[in-house]
Amino acid sequence: MSVAQITRSAEKMQTAIIEKLAAEFKFDVEEAKRFMAEPDPKTPTKSKSKGKAKEPDAPKKSRGTNGYHCYLKDQGNRDRIYQMLNDGDEVNGEYDNSLSAQKKALQAEWKELSEEEKKQWKELATHLNSASGSE
Repeated sequence: MSVAQITRSAEKMQTAIIEKLAAEFKFDVEEAKRFMAEPDPKTPTKSKSKGKAKEPDAPKKSRGTNGYHCYLKDQGNRDRIYQMLNDGDEVNGEYDNSLSAQKKALQAEWKELSEEEKKQWKELATHLNSASGSE
């Protein structure tokens, strides 16, 4: 059986079903056929690709840095935390001197900074991003 034969057979069966339902529920057969021919607005249609296709060898675009990253990278902050942990002081619940403990301590300090103190780090990040061409 060819595709065309199957399609005609399906259309005949659909018409027979519509006619039986129209007789039972008292609605217009032609209107029902028009309704069945219209696409369902709720059914998602195949979407077209959005934007350009990515080039496989294209370099990754840098997001730049932010104030928090500048604060973490500042050697003075890192040395201070390292020294405090080395001396055995508790820094935000951390006693060991691992890199993760240092980062956690710096993260906790960043959260406690006021907006004015954070502003200087954010301005530094903006300056670094504009100098390097990152956004």
